[in-house]
Amino acid sequence: MAIQRDKIIANAEKLVAKGKIEPAIKEYERLLDDNPNDVNTLNRIGDLWVRINRTDEAVKTFGRIADHYGRDGFFLKAIAIYKKINKLDPSKLDVYGKLADLYAKQGLAMEAKSQYQVLADYYLKHGEPQNALGSFADLLAASARVETALNDRPGGSMSPFCEPATVTSTPHSSMRKSTDASDEIVSTSNSAG
Repeated sequence: MAIQRDKIIANAEKLVAKGKIEPAIKEYERLLDDNPNDVNTLNRIGDLWVRINRTDEAVKTFGRIADHYGRDGFFLKAIAIYKKINKLDPSKLDVYGKLADLYAKQGLAMEAKSQYQVLADYYLKHGEPQNALGSFADLLAASARVETALNDRPGGSMSPFCEPATVTSTPHSSMRKSTDASDEIVSTSNSAG
């Protein structure tokens, strides 16, 4: 039996207008029974979870969208959704790794480096040197992938992970941003517990 999509959406929106968010989510979930990969419906459900401060459910829902986009090769869309997740809950370490991988696939080396650096800083601050080492290894692997991709382009380029030193640059200046981000992860995870 085919669902009446327009009728379900209209009913869900009426519930939202009345402030009955959880029943509205249940209506939207009926649409997912028919099409589990409907990213528009998933996004609406995620936004509704956020509206009622149910961050964990929102993160799970948005994660489904990002994973779907990533699998289908829509890396920029996946990045946008993972950034949305990151804003909701910066303590989700796996998101930093996924963002780094996606940035590397897009050839956005500095962004990838920044995400791996956040992970490494976090692990070092929490006495997990093996995990930090793993993040640095991922960084090097991503660097090699990006360098290969850039060198294969007409008029190839040197590795974007290697910036020439300038008079205005300071040692570890690129790490300051990532340290600040890892501090945010720490403060968020400490306040959650």
